[in-house]
Amino acid sequence: MPTVKELETMGANLGHLRSLLHPTFRPFVKSIESRMVFIDLKKTIEQLKKVENYLAKEKDSLVLWVGTKIVVKDLVKTIGEKLGHPYVAEKWLGGMLTNFETLKKSLKRFEDLKEQEQTRAFREMTKKEKRIIQQNRERLEKVLIGLKELKDLPKIMIVVDPVYEKSAVKEARRKGIKIIGLCDVTSDINKIDLAIPINDESRLSLEKILENLARVFDKKFSFKEKTKK
Repeated sequence: MPTVKELETMGANLGHLRSLLHPTFRPFVKSIESRMVFIDLKKTIEQLKKVENYLAKEKDSLVLWVGTKIVVKDLVKTIGEKLGHPYVAEKWLGGMLTNFETLKKSLKRFEDLKEQEQTRAFREMTKKEKRIIQQNRERLEKVLIGLKELKDLPKIMIVVDPVYEKSAVKEARRKGIKIIGLCDVTSDINKIDLAIPINDESRLSLEKILENLARVFDKKFSFKEKTKK
């Protein structure tokens, strides 16, 4: 579990200008100085503990990780790959949860294209015909690669920056999926079931929090192998 001092060193307490503060976020505010909002890191740790306790009871539930911002997308991908959990790190496809049957058809189409590339018929096609199939497979792969394990609707969605991922949050709410959000001061906390207040632009802060969440499922989990590159 990180300490307040450790998180503060990472800049986890830095929010945005007061004008961007969402009213529902006020319980997580420590102070407002020179129009800048500072997050209460004691509350961050309290909320992190609550989330970890909840996840520990739901370790066997299907969890979907979502984070498509540049600052966090590789972290989300690493978590998904190491834990074998479904994840979205590139782009949220509209209707991914609310029109789940369409998503399953897209996944099947992706698998069919991969299999087609291994056939004799494919090898005998013209370069143009091959390229069309490859481009279609690559397009689907980019957005679906993290969803191969999503055999059914998830019970829990862990999302970084619910404001940025508003489409994902909206769909999860419509389907009754539990939403855990890493939230900055602009977030509407009423739309999140369990919020962890954090500076969602601080790479080190997000890495620390996400690593702690991932370790609920795998005590040995670490980003070190990836971040050293």
